[in-house]
Amino acid sequence: MVAVASTPAAVPTPSPEVLKAAASAGATQNTAFDAATLFVADKASREAAAHALASAAKNDSGLFTKIDLTSALVKALTDKKNAHARDGAVETIAILVAGESIKQLEPVVIEPQVLTALLETFADKSKATATAAVDATVAFVSAMSPWATTLILPSLLHQIKTAGKWQVKTGSLQVLNQLVISAPTQTAKATPDIIPALSEAIWDTKADVKKAARESLTKVTALISNKDIERCVLVFLPNVKLGADLPSQIHPCPYFRFDQPREGGPYYHSAPLGYYFRFRGRLPDSVAHGPASLSWSQREAHRNQAQGRRHHRQHVQARRLGGHRPALRPQAPPRSHQDRGHHR
Repeated sequence: MVAVASTPAAVPTPSPEVLKAAASAGATQNTAFDAATLFVADKASREAAAHALASAAKNDSGLFTKIDLTSALVKALTDKKNAHARDGAVETIAILVAGESIKQLEPVVIEPQVLTALLETFADKSKATATAAVDATVAFVSAMSPWATTLILPSLLHQIKTAGKWQVKTGSLQVLNQLVISAPTQTAKATPDIIPALSEAIWDTKADVKKAARESLTKVTALISNKDIERCVLVFLPNVKLGADLPSQIHPCPYFRFDQPREGGPYYHSAPLGYYFRFRGRLPDSVAHGPASLSWSQREAHRNQAQGRRHHRQHVQARRLGGHRPALRPQAPPRSHQDRGHHR
């Protein structure tokens, strides 16, 4: 008797309606997270929603775009009547940074609207919210890519220079100090933009801003490793903090020789000074004619000494070449202020 093989049961083909329903169910599952749960009144519920968002973001890199997290954060941070929404926004950023979702969070926070609203939260009416906002921003800066430094510096420096509340300025200076630590190379290259802003902030009317700006200025200039201009920085930096005349303090800087290996940061730091002396077409009076404290007779004596040194070099060169000593032009006697305009 021949055995008959059993044939498998045919699998029914799903209809187009079933496939469409499954696709819509999958899309609903991906976008099921409600961003409004991040800003509810209950703190425990807000934190649970933020942790759930951080976990979901690990499996879906585009989740923040799907739920429009950027607009949600801006709306919550700028809602002055809802303290729970502002707390929820700050807590969400802190939890996402701690939850290793920094790569997905970077384009959200770097957005100028979000970053500006976050910096302005440093002056929130609630001291706890303001402190949490500063801590969250510092944590974000320390975890983000160093190459994002140039993207957040414009908003940061703008707040340092123009913020109406001193808490925003001091908080922004704390964030800048973190950039010095976490992104030293990128921060050093931006010193031509940073130092002018700090030079204005050290004369703020608020004592707390003055102190914070001076500390930041010291930390930023510490990035300089060019030995050729270290002496120049050590000369004018303390005097700038004390309010001394800057042109008289940088008088020796143009005469430094650049014979040491240069790095990007230090070179860029000296660029504004070189631009001024090389391309402006003229030197300040304190540089061209000596410090303003010198009298006219002292300046005349300096010129005579320089002329004597020049003649001495000519004499030494002539002896080396086997020639004769060049004739020295007799020096004119020192002139007084009264007859200086009649002798040419």
